[in-house]
Amino acid sequence: MRCSNRLCSTPIGAARQQGATLLVSLVILTVLTFLGLNAMTDVGLQSSMVRNNQLGMMAYNTALSEINAQIHLVNSTGDTVLLLDALNDADGERPLFPEEIILSAMDHPFLQRIGLRYLRSGPSWSGSEVGTFRELFYEIESRAILEGTGNRSDQVQGVSFIAPN
Repeated sequence: MRCSNRLCSTPIGAARQQGATLLVSLVILTVLTFLGLNAMTDVGLQSSMVRNNQLGMMAYNTALSEINAQIHLVNSTGDTVLLLDALNDADGERPLFPEEIILSAMDHPFLQRIGLRYLRSGPSWSGSEVGTFRELFYEIESRAILEGTGNRSDQVQGVSFIAPN
């Protein structure tokens, strides 16, 4: 189709479509930008959740390990001073001082508190002679707190010891 007129050289409707490609490209780039920002925000949130979960597990392990360390100390040394202190206190509780906390020497950021509470005494069923021994029931409570965050763990374990009447 040859025209002597310059207007005839452009196909019909092409003048209306010159900006459509640019507009579609801008819309697609805007959508992809929003998807990328959303993905980055989601990754950051998931990373924070994983870190918070790790700190919670560290608090749990710290509190439980301190209980196990205190039980092991009493069992391995036979030193019952802590137990007798809790038994003789008026309220039956004996908090451990910071120097008595075994895991405090380790390098970790948790504030630890541990206490021993005497609960009750009862007859012992493990002795060969009934009435010769009694069983003392205690509760060890350990708390590990990471200050400045909401991460903490409170663990309690019951312990019983055989004592002569």
